[in-house]
Amino acid sequence: MSVQNGFRVENGVLKAYQGTDENVVLPEEVSVIGAGAFSGCRGLQNLILPKGLKEIREYAFFKCTRLEKLIVPAGVTAVGDCAFFHCTQLKSILFSGSDTQIGRNAFWGCCRLENVTLPEKLTALSDGIFCGCACLKKITLPESLSFIGVRAFAECRGLEALEIPDSVRALGTSAFRNCAALKELRIPASVQKVPCNLLEGCKTLERITLPKQGTVGAGAFSGCESLKAVLLPKGMRVLGENTFAGCTALERVELPKSLLSIERHAFYGCGRLRRLSIPQGVTAVAYRAFEGCAAKSKGENGLVQLSGWVIEADEQLTAAKLPGGCLGIANSAFADCRRLQKVFLPKTVRSIGGCAFYGCVKLKADFVPQTVTQIGKDAFKGCILPGKRACTAR
Repeated sequence: MSVQNGFRVENGVLKAYQGTDENVVLPEEVSVIGAGAFSGCRGLQNLILPKGLKEIREYAFFKCTRLEKLIVPAGVTAVGDCAFFHCTQLKSILFSGSDTQIGRNAFWGCCRLENVTLPEKLTALSDGIFCGCACLKKITLPESLSFIGVRAFAECRGLEALEIPDSVRALGTSAFRNCAALKELRIPASVQKVPCNLLEGCKTLERITLPKQGTVGAGAFSGCESLKAVLLPKGMRVLGENTFAGCTALERVELPKSLLSIERHAFYGCGRLRRLSIPQGVTAVAYRAFEGCAAKSKGENGLVQLSGWVIEADEQLTAAKLPGGCLGIANSAFADCRRLQKVFLPKTVRSIGGCAFYGCVKLKADFVPQTVTQIGKDAFKGCILPGKRACTAR
């Protein structure tokens, strides 16, 4: 091992830099920058890397808070996890080579990063790679890219535009969470699963183009306050919890015919969504799925309805006569209606949700129509039930 000018080098690996200079030129003998070699070098401002460099290991420049720019030589094939974590003054980084692969959280918290030139043959943007890069407004993604990881661009509050290449096949959870300046995004058809919380908190997002076929995870568009219309993919079976929660400008959503269930708070706070058609195949609607949603309506019968479903009921009801054509009763719709004694169901009802009549302590009826094909867990718990069923059919 040799130590010269503050460089501690062993067999071509820079183990540590012990100097205090602002401007540093690495010796040509260095082929690998070791783990944490420059960690905490708060005086380092400019750095020139040798052409023969092959690898930058994990935490190599951890919290080098004055480092402003870097050109990564063409021979570098790997950049380790957290290599430039929290380099808060880093504004520009250029990868000269085409085959460099970059580790997780590599630029996490580089809050002033503005310009990034990625390797031409990069296949994956690892988890958290640009998380918290608040000044990053635009970035060009290579056509070789197949994966964008968990929180890859989360908290990139300045990101205004991004084009996802058709080569991308998978996106990670919360990949674009709180990208507050992003106005439009197209997810290519090659992506079959839109993950949970993908665009949560993207307050200025106005347009989203989704694949024609696939699934959408819970909370995918939660807090997208400017989003007005969404066409969901065919083949979806579940509309997850909080999918559109807080989408206060949402006016139109087309639900696929394949849909079977709508989960809790799916449309929470959608105050401008005045019309919504629940597909015929839906057999379960969760408690408060439409809380604060303008599409539901309350009738003189004390029932809150939406597209053939009873969503809620007045707790003071003593009897409830569901309208003809009613298809289902949502989870907990009549829960704790402690005065309720009689319920009349039309033969059109197919589904009674979990806890639908939970705690209806005076409910004495004992059957439901034969048309009902699904009864959720604890649907009649707490009711007075002489038999297995708990409602009167007409």
